[in-house]
Order: sequence, then structure tokens, then C-alpha cells
Amino acid sequence: MGSSAVWAGEIENRLVAFPHWTAPNNLLTDGELIYPEWFAGEWQVTSILQEQIAPLAPKIITPGFDRNKTNIDRAYQFRVRFGSETTMVSPGISISNDTATQVLANRSFNGQQIATAYLGEKAVDSIQVIKKPQIKQITKLASGTQLTSVMTGYQKETSQNHFTATEVNQQIFQWKTIYLNTVETTTSYQLLADGSITAQQVTAIYLSPQDPEYFKALQRPVALYRYSLRLIPVLTSNG
Repeated sequence: MGSSAVWAGEIENRLVAFPHWTAPNNLLTDGELIYPEWFAGEWQVTSILQEQIAPLAPKIITPGFDRNKTNIDRAYQFRVRFGSETTMVSPGISISNDTATQVLANRSFNGQQIATAYLGEKAVDSIQVIKKPQIKQITKLASGTQLTSVMTGYQKETSQNHFTATEVNQQIFQWKTIYLNTVETTTSYQLLADGSITAQQVTAIYLSPQDPEYFKALQRPVALYRYSLRLIPVLTSNG
């Protein structure tokens, strides 16, 4: 997958190398993923799954991979929010005071919106976000399924109108049985002149060490999903 960016960092090069991936390295494990100031606000998102690959098929195919084929080229729409929060600055950073305003994803709102768009309005019972000691999101579905997602690392690269980020989460599905995996989401965002944002996003699924097939896959993804995104700013009554 190519990129129109005139610069390329480690994450951008990773996207160019798609689908020849292994698990990402050099991830930060402390704190929250901080977005550029131009992300602040509410956005109407259109997400389209363009391609899905099972690199280790037919030996290893994740649950739901074949079912997801029906989503290819289908546009899903939902809203997301990124808000400014005043947080403590990490020790060692030179600044005039000990707080800073940072743009963070509204994980509770965004998780609710995305889950509802893909699963239906009545499918989601609740979403809870816990910030410490690790960022954890607990999604309870009407079916009785619970998905717990714990952020284990992130990485980002920023230029004036370009932002690329990787976030890795350990996921635990609990229903009749327990299924664990690791999910990497890597996204390259481009701010356009009209104020909208376009993006290319790849979600990679890796087996957890508890999976009996883990040593067959090692650090290779067992499923890859490539999306195109378009974010349109939502005008507020004060805008």
C-alpha cells in the first residue's frame, strides 16, 4: 500500500510494507495517545473496509474472518470526538508549569458509536473506560458477550498536516468460552485544506501466547483488515 506523504517515518514505512508485517516494536507503554490540535472536536466518520487478508490461511483463520467478507466495500458511518484535557506533564519535560492541554480520544463515546454502527443500536448494553493503571475499555453486549480491551502500547509520528499512529490492545472475549488475541490499529491521517481528514487504516490481529496455534504464527498477524476513512467536522451551535 503506497502513501502520498512526502516524509516517511517508521510507522509510515510499515504501512508501505503492507501486508508483509510482523508485530510492531518500539512501543510506548506509559500514558495516553495524544493527537494533534487539529483533531479537537466532533467528526462524522465514513469507514470502508477495502481489503482483508488471512496471511496464514488455510492453516490459521480467525473466528469471524469469513463472515467479515460481507463488509468489504460497505460504508459504515459514525461520530467520534477528540477533546482537550488538562493533564500532568511527565517528569523531565521543560515547561512553565506542571500541566498541559492535550487532545485525547473520547474513548467511551467513540467506542459506543463504533459498536452501534457495526452491531446495531440495541446490541450494546454498556461501555466502561478505566484510565489507570492501564487504559481499559469494557464493552458489554446484549448477547451476554463481554469484550475487554487493554492498551499495551502505542507509537506516533507527526508533521504539520500529517499524523500517523499505532495502538496495540490485548483483547479478551468472554461468552461461553474465553478467546484472547492482540489487536494492532495503525492509521495514517492527512488534514486537508477544507478542514476534513482522510486516512488509511490497517487492523492486524495476532494470536496471544495462550492460543494453541501461537507458536505456528509467532509474531506474524493471522488477519489483516485495510480501511479507508473520511472524517468531516461536525459543526456545533457555537461553530
